[in-house]
Amino acid sequence: MQLTALYVSNNQLQSLPREIGQLVQLTALYVSFNQLQSLPREIGQLVQLTALYVFFNRLQSLPATLARLQRSCTIIAEGNHLTLRAIQAFQQEIAIQQATNATLGPRFLFSIYDPRAGTGSRG
Repeated sequence: MQLTALYVSNNQLQSLPREIGQLVQLTALYVSFNQLQSLPREIGQLVQLTALYVFFNRLQSLPATLARLQRSCTIIAEGNHLTLRAIQAFQQEIAIQQATNATLGPRFLFSIYDPRAGTGSRG
């Protein structure tokens, strides 16, 4: 039996192990409401992923490898510490992947972090 969904939200996780990339049958990963500051680049190896919920963590950027996920994948990253620059860099990586292969490049829901207000605006 292969693991297809992993729910580890609300666990005060500060990191995910690099070995997460070995769960190649994973279709859904829920890691919201933790304290993640980054995601391992190996997360981009989860080629079957259709849902990645990473909202309300402390992420400041997303690994470029996530842009290689299938177009059918949705990444929800609202409520993090993603700056406009980090979001634009990730969106550019998605555009590069889509130019190479139209089936690549996940849907990406985000909010832009405003350090002055301590909150994000939705995009």
